[in-house]
Amino acid sequence: MHFLRVNVIFLIINYLTIAQTPGIWKNHTNMLDVKETVLTEDGIWAATGGGIYNYGFNTNSFLTFTKSEGLSSHSVTAIAKDNSGKIWIGTAPGYINVYDPSTGNIIKILEIYKSEKSKKQINDIVIRNDTVFVATDFGLSLIDANSFIFLETIIKFGDLPAEIQVYSIYLKDRIYLGTSEGVVESINPFSNLAAPGNWRVTPLFSDNGTNLKINSMIIFDNNLLAATPEGIYKKADTVFTGYIYPGFAVYDMKIKNDTLYSVLLNTIHVRKNGYDEVIYREAGGRFFESLDFLSDDLIISTTRGILRVSASDTLLITPDGPVTNTFLNIATDNQGVLWVATGRDNKGKGILKFDGKTWSVFDKTNVPEFRTNDYHNVSVAPDNTLFFSSWGFGFTEYKNGKFTTYDTTGTGLIGIPDNTGFVVIYDVQKDSKGNTWILNFWSADQNVISLHSTGGQWYHYKFGHPLFPSIAFAEGLLIDQYDTKWFIITGGAEKGLYYFNENGTPSDLTDDIWGKVTLKDGLRSDDINAIAIDKRGEIIIGTQLGINVIPDPQNINSLRSDLFFGIREQAILSIAVDPLNNKWIGTTQGVFYMSADGSRLFEHYDISNSPLPSNTVKSIAVDSKRGIVYFGTEFGLASLTTFGIRPNEDFSGLTAYPNPFVLGNNGNETVMIDGLVQDSFIKILSIDGNLITKFPTFGGRLTFWDGRDSNGNPVSSGIYIVVAYDEEANLVGKTKIAVIRK
Repeated sequence: MHFLRVNVIFLIINYLTIAQTPGIWKNHTNMLDVKETVLTEDGIWAATGGGIYNYGFNTNSFLTFTKSEGLSSHSVTAIAKDNSGKIWIGTAPGYINVYDPSTGNIIKILEIYKSEKSKKQINDIVIRNDTVFVATDFGLSLIDANSFIFLETIIKFGDLPAEIQVYSIYLKDRIYLGTSEGVVESINPFSNLAAPGNWRVTPLFSDNGTNLKINSMIIFDNNLLAATPEGIYKKADTVFTGYIYPGFAVYDMKIKNDTLYSVLLNTIHVRKNGYDEVIYREAGGRFFESLDFLSDDLIISTTRGILRVSASDTLLITPDGPVTNTFLNIATDNQGVLWVATGRDNKGKGILKFDGKTWSVFDKTNVPEFRTNDYHNVSVAPDNTLFFSSWGFGFTEYKNGKFTTYDTTGTGLIGIPDNTGFVVIYDVQKDSKGNTWILNFWSADQNVISLHSTGGQWYHYKFGHPLFPSIAFAEGLLIDQYDTKWFIITGGAEKGLYYFNENGTPSDLTDDIWGKVTLKDGLRSDDINAIAIDKRGEIIIGTQLGINVIPDPQNINSLRSDLFFGIREQAILSIAVDPLNNKWIGTTQGVFYMSADGSRLFEHYDISNSPLPSNTVKSIAVDSKRGIVYFGTEFGLASLTTFGIRPNEDFSGLTAYPNPFVLGNNGNETVMIDGLVQDSFIKILSIDGNLITKFPTFGGRLTFWDGRDSNGNPVSSGIYIVVAYDEEANLVGKTKIAVIRK
């Protein structure tokens, strides 16, 4: 069986030089879990679940590659180096990428990914001479390292079923494959491989009779060894028998100086002349995956970075980045700093902070006020107070560098019915008076929403029958310009959108306003996943069947279902509003970027046309200060620079760049005009005052000019005046730009 070859070349872009240019994507992924390494003369290449990276020995610097740098997938499962220095990268979806360090090109081999196979993961890559051996979830493929042509694909070995999983490859005098059905080896060493009869099968069973996964194979003391989750087995004639480390998972084996090195969960063993010794033990919570040698040093791939172990010290090698690829909920503060809630159900890693350059983590190890690492929601108040909602331990406030955690102690908060001490807070927001409102996800006493006033008093509110007769799941709190609290109830007959206003009298329940909006009132669906408030004060409601809008929050009858018609069948998961009042909408089919009123679809991004890690976009946050939109998924974070930057108050900072502006022949050059007020207009004048062109802006702080006049012709070399003014011409700004026409 042969595949046709598909060859696509991508040029790696230096993100740092154009990080503030609109339209530039960047991925932010966890690269701590290192599956495998490849050593070169000047560095280490690492395969991780968040992409690959190179660490340079001489520079002590990192070069990272994700989808935004041209990889087909972040989920890298195998890596190898060929004789010409090219790095071969295998991925979970079946892509093979080949990076050439000499040119900076990435070659994408798509045949396996595009095949009809149901399972396509690349499990191992081994290269001998100019042949690349690729182990997949359905067999073995051989590829020419120079032409990238598939030489052979073998899916049948002996009398085993077709398309078995091949986990590992070992090349010696013949080909050895660790498969889901045991070890298979080629009888005629490197030819006639497509013939099933050319493969000898040796089963490898655990004590309970199930097939063992074969992580690695090697020949030591003239015996074929197989590393498995239950120890190392040795082949004797036609069977495998237990050899060493019975009952212990062994992940990799290497030989150096006639000594066998074995990689266990957190120890490195050596064996020589029948003697076994542990030469390195990890006590820091890292688990080992593979081993390489750099002279006399050990290079250990672990779940938390690369360890370089020498006789004198141990060096941890890992690039800066998030400690997880799960971005359950994200928010940006008033300074543009990104905050991340990482998980629930014992999967959380605490709270992450990203200032645009460096990642930090707050967890139980460095924040005594944290009772858990399971924080599933983060919110930012207008005064820049941060709230971290936990799964079971209340919520934590972060203000002026101080953490304060609130749970059942002294608050009156009650947890879930089966464990009233287990308080799941879903969201926390502040109203216009600075009071803090808390949404209790599944309160046993039915107090769905609580107030912590600026004076320190606690108040708790529940719906009365028949509006809200039982305990229910409360999610997604927002507070509008009238201090009305809006939230979602999920599950049961009470599903829908609810609102509450205490009318400024928290202790007087007689004037409280309660209500709900459901399918009967015009909602597209009672299954609501997201709510947001836009720059006009309109409530945007994301349901399983598109979007509803409440233009006037004081008039529930203003509910509309005819807006955002282009995504009426989409399952909406997240909504964010940028400084231009345009909407970024996360769905199960990627991200939709739409106009303020939803009448126009500007862009639709998914995994096929962008570096989004997943089409299921759980959360979106907008950095209005720098015009960056962040997209959170359960497989990583992506960011996109946009024109949606918070406008200036005046034109005092008006500038244009690059200056001088070189106008070439390809017509793709643009000049950025920065420092605009909201909804500015631009005029380009010649030095003697003649109008060259005029145009409206995008509405935010940035716009661009393509160096052409009103007729579309490139302008001549010279000095031009940029005049910016607001809609009423009350504010006017000027700057100059030099144009060099090639």
